[in-house]
Amino acid sequence: FFRTREIIHKLEIVTSDDDLRNE
Repeated sequence: FFRTREIIHKLEIVTSDDDLRNE
């Protein structure tokens, strides 16, 4: 059983981190 919400949340955190690093 995959916790889709948790996976998406982790992906969002990674994306946000990438955005911050890019700036």
